[in-house]
Amino acid sequence: TTASQRQRLWSATVGTRFKGQLDSLMATIKTTHVHYVRCIKPNAKALAAGEEEAFDRHLVTEQLRCGGMLEAVRIARAAYPHRLPVETFKRLFEPLLG
Repeated sequence: TTASQRQRLWSATVGTRFKGQLDSLMATIKTTHVHYVRCIKPNAKALAAGEEEAFDRHLVTEQLRCGGMLEAVRIARAAYPHRLPVETFKRLFEPLLG
């Protein structure tokens, strides 16, 4: 084999480099506590805040519905309708701890 053939055998293809990067990313994700951010597009015209029609209520509501956010809020409210500050919680339940 010639030097150029050996180089081709050893050089990573785009696919193998992508797979390596993806494996590295997945390893990083598995060692962290991931939090997701959902981006909501406020209008279809790329208008700046403060401009007329900069916030399209129907578009935003539809994105929240499709992304499952409205259902997640409904479930959270049903399960935990009242959230207490930590200090209030400790004061109320400290007698149970003995």
